[in-house]
Amino acid sequence: MTAAKKIIAAPVIQGSKNFSGGGIAMKLSAVMLAGGYGCFHGPKMQKISKVLAHLDGKPMFSRIVDQLISTKLFSRYYVVTNQDYHEQIALALRGHPEIRYVTQTHRIGSAGAAKLALDLMEPDEQHALIQYGDMGFIELETYRCLVERHLYHDRPRLTLATIPYVPGTPVEKYGRFIYGEHGELLGTVDDPLCVPRGKFVQANKANPSLYVANVGWLKQRIPRLRPVDKGDGFPKERLMQGLISAARQRGDRVACVHFSDYEQFHGVNTLEELRQARRLFAARIQHREPIAA
Repeated sequence: MTAAKKIIAAPVIQGSKNFSGGGIAMKLSAVMLAGGYGCFHGPKMQKISKVLAHLDGKPMFSRIVDQLISTKLFSRYYVVTNQDYHEQIALALRGHPEIRYVTQTHRIGSAGAAKLALDLMEPDEQHALIQYGDMGFIELETYRCLVERHLYHDRPRLTLATIPYVPGTPVEKYGRFIYGEHGELLGTVDDPLCVPRGKFVQANKANPSLYVANVGWLKQRIPRLRPVDKGDGFPKERLMQGLISAARQRGDRVACVHFSDYEQFHGVNTLEELRQARRLFAARIQHREPIAA
């Protein structure tokens, strides 16, 4: 059974930014993951995808798409949805004909969902940013810092954002990165394969799940990831964080960019987190906070 049901192709925006690498134009694409089944109830008790919860009168996911497009970093945009909420999300984004959609037919995890979009990409799309659809505060400069680090320094296979692990805040729920005794990144605490026995480790940075990676590398590594049981009663899934230890095991280079402003990575899964997001949005509009990377 294939996980991809429906593909809607759209024309590519002309004038999107290409990056030069060794004299070859490299296109950077954006993949937005909105295939989760989390939802809220609307005024008539209808189910609404959580990514469409409103922030100041506008769907959160629409804000994310607008922000990504305004960076002018990406040549193509992909949105992964599911059967239940595809029509809702496509309707909310109807003003963006440049978006390409792919709809998953069952739960396959964040890495599995990303792979659906990767399989649509053309050979000239060599790098991709992958973002979850419930983080509506990521700043323009954050995207630029992450992309610049990935494309122009050391040529890593995978580049990821890190943030402080702050107990008592919403980011407390995020998986923590594990570092070895010499400061080397080993993986995340929710990946038992990444912790070597008898080794001193540190876990004081959190994983907000914002990645930039080489497309060819992702296509090779994702199918080989070990499926994980999330404990939710559904079949095991392949998750994006598994790529970190997979890269370490093969000696593939991984780069990190640390952002002290952890609030921009506020995710929304519950009504309380949605209330917090609305308060945070109002506060950030009034007091624009600088990004430290």
